[in-house]
Amino acid sequence: MTGLGKMIESWRHWRRVESDVNTLPVAELDGMGLSRADLRDIAHMSEDQIARMGRAAAVFGVPEGALDQDQAARVDVARTCAHCAANGQCRSEMSDPAGTTAPRMAFCPNAGTYLGLARR
Repeated sequence: MTGLGKMIESWRHWRRVESDVNTLPVAELDGMGLSRADLRDIAHMSEDQIARMGRAAAVFGVPEGALDQDQAARVDVARTCAHCAANGQCRSEMSDPAGTTAPRMAFCPNAGTYLGLARR
């Protein structure tokens, strides 16, 4: 696909996400614990950023599936990641998952949430 083709496909994807988010009933958003703006920001996160949320949870010792079982924590983590100013630092640190440790990830705004989930 050409650069222009990728740009057009990206724009179309963005428009589909916007349309889907805008048509969700308020009750459904409330049930998820998200505002329309938060859901929009989360929906526009890259696949890499979403994958890093799970890898970061593992680095902090969160048992597999713990975020799936705690909707409030999952929403908080996703919201924080969607608005994170340390996204580049996270991408860099997580580029070598084998060498990534909780102390090296202390910059992560979700560190406290992850550590709390790990202690449960």
